[in-house]
Amino acid sequence: MTGTSLAVEEQLVFDEHQLIHIHNGGYQFIDVQTFVFPDAVDDRAVIELLIGHVRYRHGYASPEYRDAKLIHGPYWLAAISWESFSAVSAVAAEALISTWANYDAVVPDSDYPVLNAQVFGPMREASSIYQLADLRASAEHDWGDVVGLTGFHEFVVINRQTRILRLIVATDD
Repeated sequence: MTGTSLAVEEQLVFDEHQLIHIHNGGYQFIDVQTFVFPDAVDDRAVIELLIGHVRYRHGYASPEYRDAKLIHGPYWLAAISWESFSAVSAVAAEALISTWANYDAVVPDSDYPVLNAQVFGPMREASSIYQLADLRASAEHDWGDVVGLTGFHEFVVINRQTRILRLIVATDD
């Protein structure tokens, strides 16, 4: 790691990772990474720290994290910036994830306790939520078309009261 990336990891501290498989017969999963962010930083600064964090360099071709160096999901990492995100409501974010998860087959009721605890509950309690735009037309990397065949939906969920940032990615492998 470079000195710059060490500074990022010291400012935005990785806390935990939850991998939620959708049990509807497909290959969908929701990846939730939790970070603690410093006091006195605005949403833009928090998202910029996230983009620079080693844990953001995840290809998502497999649910397991591996440092993908230059990519994030189906995109070239260099193409992602603060401007790639737009603010969304918890209602809109939850609706998109629910629609995506139920697109091919119904999500079983047994999946909802963990979805509510790890995804929808934190969204409802968030101070702000940002969604990464679909960048496939301008920033898809060489093998990005194999990631997110049913969609690649990313949300940055910020809770200022707890200083917790959740990176929530709903996709498939």
